[in-house]
Amino acid sequence: MNMVKRIMGRPRQEECSPQDNALGLMHLRRLFSELCHPPRHMTQKEQEDKLYMMLPVFNRVFGNASSSTMTEKFQDLLQFTTQVSRLMVTEIRRRASNKSTEAASRAIVQFLEVNQRRGGVTWLDVC
Repeated sequence: MNMVKRIMGRPRQEECSPQDNALGLMHLRRLFSELCHPPRHMTQKEQEDKLYMMLPVFNRVFGNASSSTMTEKFQDLLQFTTQVSRLMVTEIRRRASNKSTEAASRAIVQFLEVNQRRGGVTWLDVC
């Protein structure tokens, strides 16, 4: 699955109610707190998976919000975006590792490309 699709999540079918938005924000805060202060040691894969789970939640809560609203409602925004940026760099490095320049660039483009095909169910459709 590609990074853009993971970041964007499912398209919003309709606007969420303020209560749904508040619940989503509370869930996002809890997930990020668990990522930053895990109750037990987490592997890098577990940390990445947890961050990938947060991306659709973040998009649903802040999909149409201004940057000032995001900063106001989610004080950990800078830390969150730093983590997402690091994850993206890690994913790009993985695709470039041990490949020719041409093969690496194809793998990176494929990773970043938005897949326009519909049909198969992805984990984003289930979330």
